[in-house]
Amino acid sequence: MIARMRQTNAAGGEAERIIAHPGLRVAQGLQAFAAGEYATAWKHLRDGRDDLPRIGGSHAQRDVFDRIAIEAALRGGYTDAAQRLLRDRIDRRGGAADGYATARLSLIEAVQAHAN
Repeated sequence: MIARMRQTNAAGGEAERIIAHPGLRVAQGLQAFAAGEYATAWKHLRDGRDDLPRIGGSHAQRDVFDRIAIEAALRGGYTDAAQRLLRDRIDRRGGAADGYATARLSLIEAVQAHAN
């Protein structure tokens, strides 16, 4: 699928532009995440994340991508980026931190405390 996406002409219609970016970046990020290549996954997901609304989907589906991006950032060693994503996610939810955000922020605080 990724090879086919790479061959898609970004200069084509709207669907081709979406496949070229962010679709390709997100697909590469998901593939890297599944392979345990978290730093690479984070970089690809980061590059496609802001344009995800162009692909469509529900808020819940985009939240799944956010969670995967957060996990990739955490596992790839990008704790500051993960923390920013979590804060952004909390802000989009009206300032309410759910159990997921609370657990991940606690993990980040523990990692940061251990590093100091």
